[in-house]
Amino acid sequence: EAERFLPSLRVLVLERGSERHALRAELAQHDLVITNYALLRRDAAAWRETRLRAAIFDEAQNVKNPDAAV
Repeated sequence: EAERFLPSLRVLVLERGSERHALRAELAQHDLVITNYALLRRDAAAWRETRLRAAIFDEAQNVKNPDAAV
């Protein structure tokens, strides 16, 4: 969708796999970084140290209860 509506954005998709950790080093060179809740939970420590301009959560029911494992 970003390519279709905002082709000038530099987009990085962090998917599961061994290359994900290497790609995290490239966050600063991208305008938009996309991941999913499962990987966000796995990489929580690294994300806590990452400065963001904004965070957008789709399907926020996954994060609305701070006592839930999700």
